[in-house]
Amino acid sequence: MTTSMTIIVSGDLLDTMLDTSALDDRQAAIFLAGLAHGLTVSARITYVPGQPGLSDSELLRSFNEVQHRVTASLQSHLGGEPGMPVAAVVEMLLDFGRRNGISAHIDEAILCACKQLE
Repeated sequence: MTTSMTIIVSGDLLDTMLDTSALDDRQAAIFLAGLAHGLTVSARITYVPGQPGLSDSELLRSFNEVQHRVTASLQSHLGGEPGMPVAAVVEMLLDFGRRNGISAHIDEAILCACKQLE
């Protein structure tokens, strides 16, 4: 399991380099909360536009599993207990994005999380 990594994120208005090993529990919680929010937005790609249905229920289920791990790590950091390190969460998300062909959406969620630390 990865315990430290440097995340380099580029966006329209932001270039960020984040060393996850430098995050204390409070900063990690802020990052993970931003990540959870960003993932809820990214998961909307599974919706049928303008309709109540889903275009990809399997992918939405996968998003839910990933979100579960993100919020479990958030809960650990809020409680000051060891949990899944932020670097491992990010690594898992990047892999999830690659496996499902949605890396750009995952990158946006990570960018959203990095913005919370500004």
